Amino acid sequence: MSQLTIRYEPAPDDDVGKLSFDVNAKSFSGTGFFWSDLSEMPDLIRSLRRYPLHEPVVGRWGYNALEGSDLVLSLRITQVDKRGLLEAIIEVADLFDLSRRLTVSLKTDYASIERLSTDLAAISAQRTGEAILAGTERVR
Repeated sequence: MSQLTIRYEPAPDDDVGKLSFDVNAKSFSGTGFFWSDLSEMPDLIRSLRRYPLHEPVVGRWGYNALEGSDLVLSLRITQVDKRGLLEAIIEVADLFDLSRRLTVSLKTDYASIERLSTDLAAISAQRTGEAILAGTERVR
């Protein structure tokens, strides 16, 4: 079983905290973080709770255009078949060397996405905590 653990640690004297992605997959693992005030969480949580996912759910953190070498953390979830199989594509870059990055694809399901959205809602409300998305590594 592979997983993405999303953690939020608030900064003591600031509205911004450390949002971390910790990826543990069969073939590799990696960790990265970016600074966030969690303002994007309500939209992300709302999108995760849609059923079925007709459009991809995307969460991105980073600089400027939030793509390519500006992207530090990314989570993209799509439904890949009519049976409800979901794919989560996770990208994590080193905040201090953006050329160092990993991408992993996990097969997951709606029950795991529901748990993730519930945990993210708790993080958003309490401004601390962790959320886990479990799945199996998908070879692309």
